Order: sequence, then C-alpha cells, then structure tokens
Amino acid sequence: MNEKAKIELDVQDQELIKKFLKDTTLFLAPDPEIMRDHRIMPRTETEERVMKEYTDLNQIASIRDRLQSACEEGFEMVEQMGAAPGAKWGDIITGIYSASGDLTIGSAGGVLIFSALVHHPIKFIIKNWIEEETVGVKEGDGFIHNDSRYGNVHNTDQSMILPVFHEGKLICWAASTVHEGECGAIEPGGMPTMAETSFDEGLKMSPFKVVENYKIKRDLLTFLQNSVREPKLQYEDMKVKLFACMRLEQRIKEVFASEGPDALTA
Repeated sequence: MNEKAKIELDVQDQELIKKFLKDTTLFLAPDPEIMRDHRIMPRTETEERVMKEYTDLNQIASIRDRLQSACEEGFEMVEQMGAAPGAKWGDIITGIYSASGDLTIGSAGGVLIFSALVHHPIKFIIKNWIEEETVGVKEGDGFIHNDSRYGNVHNTDQSMILPVFHEGKLICWAASTVHEGECGAIEPGGMPTMAETSFDEGLKMSPFKVVENYKIKRDLLTFLQNSVREPKLQYEDMKVKLFACMRLEQRIKEVFASEGPDALTA
C-alpha cells in the first residue's frame, strides 16, 4: 500500500470513528475544548475577503455606530420591560456575535462579562446543534441557556440567543442576558447561599432551542415555569430577552439592506 492510500485510509478511519462517537454519545456534557479556548476563532474565507474589499473607514465606523446603538436600544428594552430586579439595576447585557460565535460588540452599560462569556454557549450550539437533525438552527429560532458550566457567570443569569440569517446564510448571532430573581434553587431568589452542590442551584439549562418562528415553544415554557417559584416572572423575562434579540436582528437587517451583509461582516 502506497503512502497516499495509507493517508486516505487514515482519513476514512478517522471519519468513521468520529461518526461512531457522535452516534453513540449519551450525554453532551460541557465541552472542555470550548470552555478552555478563549481565543478568537480563525477568520473564515468570507471574512478574509470582505476585510480586504471594504477599506472605507468612515463606512466601517458608521456601521459600527449603528450596531452599537442597536445594542444600547436592546439594553434599554430589557432594563425597562424586564420583570427581574436585576434588570432594573442593570445586571443585564445585549450583544452581537460573529457567525463563528465571537463577541463583536456589546452594550456599553450592564455587566460586560456577560457578553464576553456568551460566546461559549453559541459555540456549543454551532458545534452540536447546527448539523443535528433533531435540533438544527434556522431563522426565527431562539436558544436559552443558564448553566455556567457551558459558559456563564452563575446559574441565575439566563441568556437568549438568536441566529441572524441573510438569504439563508448564517451571518451573526444576537444575545441578551439577565440576572433573574428566581431559578428554582434550594431557596427562593436567584442566589442560593445554602447551595452545597450544583444540584441545589435550580435550573441548569445547557443551550437548547426554546423558540421557533420567533415564538416561544409553549411546552418547553411550561416545563421551565413548572421548575421555578415564579412562573410569570420566567415567562415575562423570556419574552423580554427574545424581543430585545429580535430588535437587534431588525437593526442588523437594516444594515444588510443599506450596506449589504459583507459590509457588516467587515
């Protein structure tokens, strides 16, 4: 067997092993490869191309200002409409992320570390759900998450994550995070001081799809409401985070319309 045939066989073997491991995985636990890697993802071919094509600094600055304003608008929406006490004292954030999941811009107010950490669950979604036939990622979907082991500060912080598409292509992600006042922990409130293990901390949501066609799925909503002491609060703030992400998506698509998706990527 020549060297080329050996290499091809090795590649085939690796693909078979990867498929076998994927098909027989019983639990998608927090991913060490994602959680330990804080680097920015390598640029895609599209990103490399558009960064060479779009060199007008005034245009780039204008787009960035529009996206920054969108994040501030989303922040104000969550702060004004959020039911959780944390929303009122600014324990929130909104942000926009690249198609690869890296933070590109976030609201100036709020808890900035939230925006820096949401890239972990987004990368989990990219790695595990985009190609998963029982989940998938499409326009109008929304994913909820709070388990800090998948990327967060602590479990009381719940995030809503929305993919943004243009002509069927994933361009970026919008996300909003709020420090909630109730998460079904061992004691009322979002900060269970009596907790001795992670199982005492209430809801532990790995990133999962809770929104389709821009509507919260009622079966999953009922499950989450049944898991906390304040079901109305859970529903209210899920809606608020979703609407904030939808407003970000709207502003992003306005940039698409006036400047084009490549200009936004640049």
